[in-house]
Amino acid sequence: MDKSSKRLYFDILYNFSYNESMNTKEKIMEVAEKLVLKKGFEKVTLTDIASELDISQPALYKHYKNKAEVWESLTTSWFDKITAKLLPFQAKADQSLSEICHDWLWTLCESKYQAYKEAPEMFALYTQYALRDPKIADYHLDSMVNSLSEATGIKDLTALRALYFLGSRYHYSGFASRWDEHFQEDFESAWKLIEPYFRGLEEEKKA
Repeated sequence: MDKSSKRLYFDILYNFSYNESMNTKEKIMEVAEKLVLKKGFEKVTLTDIASELDISQPALYKHYKNKAEVWESLTTSWFDKITAKLLPFQAKADQSLSEICHDWLWTLCESKYQAYKEAPEMFALYTQYALRDPKIADYHLDSMVNSLSEATGIKDLTALRALYFLGSRYHYSGFASRWDEHFQEDFESAWKLIEPYFRGLEEEKKA
């Protein structure tokens, strides 16, 4: 076998192994989610997942070191899925800074609202688990703040975190039971109180 043939052979072998690994991870996530929705995070074991997949536990450990890693991957993946419109956020052409911030925050809040209304049990399961694991909460916060920074060009992450927390009444899971048919109307009322700050930032950028 000449040098180029060897390279082609190993490239094919690597790609096959990589794709096989990714497929196995996806299957693990699918099975883990199904079991968690049925039994809850606390009652599902790696043995349950391996048994459902008909693989050995050592085979499972090739992808995840422990149960916490599986839950972390599952939960961060869920957050990314429900906030996909923000990763990245596509601002409309010629929007002002305050308009971008408004639309970004509304997209975040509406995404959480829809996730809660469409699958309340799943919403409760993942958000409650995230509250118990600071790494997941930090991951989601950083992901959202970076998204807003990219959309606005604002590098002051402290100001962007402030916007995130100011809107928490409409995207934090602890308030979900109070989200009703007046959700958007209430959001717009709250935005009127927040907007002047971002108009001020806009004026500073122009000066």
